Amino acid sequence: MITAAQSPFMRQFMQKYQGRRDHNLLVHFDYKGYLEKVPFTDFTSLQKDRLYFWRLLGDGDIFLYCLGDKFLKYYPVNLQNASQMIDIGEMFLVAQAKGINDRNRIPYTMMGYFVLGKVARCLEAAHEQKKIDLTAREGGRLVQRLKRNKITVRVETSSAQKIIKNLKQGNLVYVLERGLEKTKINALSRKADSYLENLETYIPMELQGVLGQPLVGANSSTSTTMGLTHYRSFLKRTKGYGTTLWKVDSRGEEVGYAVWMERPSVKAHYVIDGRLNSLAAWRKKGKLLLATTGGFTNNYKSPEGLTVEKGRVINAVLLHDRDGLVVVLPNGGIRVINLKESELHLPDGQGGLMKVANPLRSLMAYSQLMNWARQTNATFFQTQLMAFSDQLLINPNLASGKHAERRFLALVSDRQGNVQHIIFHIPKPYALAPLTAEIYQLLKSKALKVEAILNLDTGGQNVLFVHEPGGRQIPAISGTLPAHRTTNLLLFTY
Repeated sequence: MITAAQSPFMRQFMQKYQGRRDHNLLVHFDYKGYLEKVPFTDFTSLQKDRLYFWRLLGDGDIFLYCLGDKFLKYYPVNLQNASQMIDIGEMFLVAQAKGINDRNRIPYTMMGYFVLGKVARCLEAAHEQKKIDLTAREGGRLVQRLKRNKITVRVETSSAQKIIKNLKQGNLVYVLERGLEKTKINALSRKADSYLENLETYIPMELQGVLGQPLVGANSSTSTTMGLTHYRSFLKRTKGYGTTLWKVDSRGEEVGYAVWMERPSVKAHYVIDGRLNSLAAWRKKGKLLLATTGGFTNNYKSPEGLTVEKGRVINAVLLHDRDGLVVVLPNGGIRVINLKESELHLPDGQGGLMKVANPLRSLMAYSQLMNWARQTNATFFQTQLMAFSDQLLINPNLASGKHAERRFLALVSDRQGNVQHIIFHIPKPYALAPLTAEIYQLLKSKALKVEAILNLDTGGQNVLFVHEPGGRQIPAISGTLPAHRTTNLLLFTY
């Protein structure tokens, strides 16, 4: 039996519109007036009014999502109400009222995650602006409350703090590399400053300021200082693998390696720390080709950004500055979603695509993305999208100028439609934007379509190893940490 709407506000609404069955009712609904009369966490009223719209329009969840969006518009999250907003988010995660059960609880859960995600982003911004210290007692309590609800807050760590942390963990390789890197960069920087001071005298004023700008906008050019030299190949496709290893050089100097893996011979997988034991199983079978840290990890040892493994939410926070959603498909393929686009196209699990609005823009769209993940047992993580659909996206003015070891995942296709997954491992320190531009141009010089280039974590989670068919590890291509020291791994198997 369907219960009629009981809140006084909704009864007045029913009388005014006389039961009209028109979805425009939700557009013109007085949400502010409703929220002034009905507490946002009055789940008894929300559930009854949700059922009213279900009976009237065939969908009551839309009412809840619209109400949630309007609530956050009229009562935005700020530092002063952060604790109260966490209370509200937690109440939605465990919403209790007559008529709410495990089968219809999902909209309330999505609303809870969305509110808590807003709190996380508010705290991150306040920490960056030095309005709160999330490593101190008061801020730390808020962070821990969010973490208990699968919401992890990103707190930037200084280079000194990273070195101290790695010293405590016994990761001496990381400490030595960073120390040497800083010494070299400081020396180079002093030389460059001196050189440019002398050079500027002889350069026309209108050209000064152009020097040093990375070649990021020149998508039509294929010029690059980088080249590839063959290193090794495993190309017995009849046995299910096709892989080529290349040395990467720049102006004759070796700077790293590239592992080119053919699809569908090589298959991708993504695992979270609790399932890293699957790594040993792949190794035992002699089927493991490559393992590397995928998404970034925060200070609280949780994957950063929206992360889902086989439909299970690991981190529900959708970051606004990580535009790449890396979807690892059940068949071992990878599909990259650009979160800058107004509409996302998601694999429906049956060979087709379903359209979803951008989840950064509304609670409704966020809930659609999360419902899709649950229904299809999707696996994905969020990271920085450097290039997409044959276009460079990285903004050199916003990208970090810090020189560091880099690792990229590139997805490319040739003119026949053959797809390859490529891991670029560049131990030589580079700034992010210039290196991205070089690798992009290198791929274009091979007449390849660049489907996507994504940044992978090489900081405190620097895990990488490559195996031959049969299991022998290739020591030349490796990170600085063992696999158990990371929170997540992107695996490629034969």
